[in-house]
Amino acid sequence: MEIDNSTYKVIFKHGKVWAIMPTPPDDADIRDYTYNARYIVSDGKEYDLENRQSVLSIDIPDYLSFSSSMESPTGYLEYILQRKASAISKSNRKQAIILLSKSNQLMLYSPFKHNKETYYRIVNWLEQDLDFELADRWKQWIEAHVPTYEQEAHERSQETLAQCREFGTDLVEIQWCGAMSAVVAKYQGRVYSISGVDKRFPPLPDFIKTQGFVEAPFYGSIEPYFDFTGTIHYKGKEVNARKISWRAFKDDRSPEEKAAYMKRRTDALEKEQAKLNLYAFNKLRAALPDLTPKSLSTIYRWRDNPKPQYRAKYDALMEAIQDNGIEFPPKQLDMPPEPIDPEPSYNGGKRKLFWK
Repeated sequence: MEIDNSTYKVIFKHGKVWAIMPTPPDDADIRDYTYNARYIVSDGKEYDLENRQSVLSIDIPDYLSFSSSMESPTGYLEYILQRKASAISKSNRKQAIILLSKSNQLMLYSPFKHNKETYYRIVNWLEQDLDFELADRWKQWIEAHVPTYEQEAHERSQETLAQCREFGTDLVEIQWCGAMSAVVAKYQGRVYSISGVDKRFPPLPDFIKTQGFVEAPFYGSIEPYFDFTGTIHYKGKEVNARKISWRAFKDDRSPEEKAAYMKRRTDALEKEQAKLNLYAFNKLRAALPDLTPKSLSTIYRWRDNPKPQYRAKYDALMEAIQDNGIEFPPKQLDMPPEPIDPEPSYNGGKRKLFWK
């Protein structure tokens, strides 16, 4: 059903969708109204999302405190601006870029912690548009304003330790997860005593207290543990928390876990390589617009196609690349080294067994 977005207004309170006026039909998909809205009202002020100056004038919402770690970003104003940008990216690219820029500004203040890739969306779009100068300025802005993974993890760990003090518990858990490195495997799936006083469990290593995780980004982070059942989830089962916490401090991954970890590393490397390839391709489009096809995959099809006309196109492009001193294809990234154990000799220290 076609929606006339000029007749509806999405109302936001404290940075989150509160209502749509007039009320959509009962069988309507509310997302169609929120993601394509032209007019919004945020904290009592009306804005036109298809007007440049109106978007730039959007005030930082009076955000409320973040209420749940499981909460979705989809109801937040900055997310709606992202979706609106997607909706008009083909028909009004300049306005779409403006929406992304305002979204980036709001994300800094939002109680929902958006990942860095979301901030970099505007950079990707600008590079696609061959506006490398503005893309570089946005890169600098993001690096200057958006916390690093390490900074965020440290902040989260301090929040966790504060929660433990508030709830009166000295215990934290590093949850077991599959596809982890040897270092994380050593520390995960255990309960720790923050102070080291509770001898039922090993003391929390100092480096985890300091940085808030075992391995960046956010692998092996701490969560409050409440000893209600005396169990902990480990490798698909509920097991005795004390006993599993005192198992040997070593890499105890199964072959399947190791294979899953290598796949995660390989997938991450391929993703980074794809970003590098796309950046190089966009640079090539800017330098040789008459010879470069519309997509990176086309270049590889030319290269691999045995027909003379395609090979001729590929050879002409490669010759022009060489004549202009352009680096293409880009360098191949190497697999990063395995994480180093911050405390290789850590074994939990001396303890008295409390289980039979």
